[in-house]
Amino acid sequence: MTIRLVVADDHTVLREALAGLLDRQNDMTVLGQASDGREAVDLVRAKTPDVALLDVAMPGFDGLWALEELRLDVGTRCLMLSMNAEPELIRQSAQSGACGYVTKDAATDELLGAIRAVARGRHYFNVKPAAPPSSPPISGLSCLGSLSAREREVFVLVALGHTSKEIGKQLNISPSTVDVYRSRLMKKVGVTTRAELVQLALAHGMLTG
Repeated sequence: MTIRLVVADDHTVLREALAGLLDRQNDMTVLGQASDGREAVDLVRAKTPDVALLDVAMPGFDGLWALEELRLDVGTRCLMLSMNAEPELIRQSAQSGACGYVTKDAATDELLGAIRAVARGRHYFNVKPAAPPSSPPISGLSCLGSLSAREREVFVLVALGHTSKEIGKQLNISPSTVDVYRSRLMKKVGVTTRAELVQLALAHGMLTG
């Protein structure tokens, strides 16, 4: 399969170099380039690529704005690219529907692997930050090991922002069963909100490839 891509970055030299690198891959083709989030949204909707590679920080309409705009667009998966590995940015990206987050200092092979993983329907987050020092401690960290395989699957999918209906479809179980798993696992790890669940998942590398 040829992975169809859109690349958005406000730095022209970097964007063109990245687009050239991707176009040289046997299994990738770049459909277009954008210099900000607004251009990226318009281009994605016009070209319907498999993957949109979005720079997080762009002037005006940034990558996170574009991600929010595109989260309901069927068929295009978003991979965020940034110099910044701040936990809050990563959490926000995951909560807004990003399928991956790669820092710009990643090796070329890692970026290409992330794109291929995202195109195949997987998630790829190459950063595993601990919670910021100012954040209150999350209880129940030691209980992660007590989660069943199915509970861990539901844990990750909930952290990535999927609804009970979407999770049920992926795991071939009913949405009500998903809700039972969600309630049980959140009680086990001692969290009460999805934001805390995302923080815990990121801190322990549960959203990696």
